[in-house]
Amino acid sequence: MFILLRHYFYFVAVLWLSYVCFKFLLSLFIYNRFLVLLYTSIVNTSTSHFLYLLFCRIIDFPIKSISLHTWWNVVKLMPCLYFPVSSIIAVMSGEQPKFFQCNFKSNVCLLCDKRSNDNALHILFECEALDAVRKYHILYISFVMPYGMKQEFRCMSDERKLLFMLSCFNCGLCPEWIGIYKSIAKFVHDMYKRRKCLFDRIL
Repeated sequence: MFILLRHYFYFVAVLWLSYVCFKFLLSLFIYNRFLVLLYTSIVNTSTSHFLYLLFCRIIDFPIKSISLHTWWNVVKLMPCLYFPVSSIIAVMSGEQPKFFQCNFKSNVCLLCDKRSNDNALHILFECEALDAVRKYHILYISFVMPYGMKQEFRCMSDERKLLFMLSCFNCGLCPEWIGIYKSIAKFVHDMYKRRKCLFDRIL
């Protein structure tokens, strides 16, 4: 009798574990389908174009640990860069920086004649209305870069430059590059600030 009860409990335990495993695998499948739908909706949304770039290009290297983004480590080194760096983090998240948000009713840039999507790539590297601010900052960023980095940076496409800068060079904090970090943070911050001023004038 005892042996029969033991086999019965073993059988019930196996059934219960099988049910738990089935539920777990089913939840993973549902979660995976949700991520696929989310990814598809993001790619098909022109206003979230930069999020697509972020998912597919910036995060293309192995993550060794969960920690602060390098840009926040830059802020720890230079607290005065908090607001410029927060602008970069906002852009990386697919949003406009705080206090510089505008053009909510259109997906197209209203400052130039290109009729391009009003995303980070266009704002920082393509919009003709922001050429003066862009040229000043890009020249200064190139000036403070080491020679090798400068040569590689000049050969990059605009899209690759954007990802290279916003990802903080896809590496950890290098104190010797603090001048480069500062110039990039000010570049992004000033570009969105200038864009906000121009929109305020035309609206």
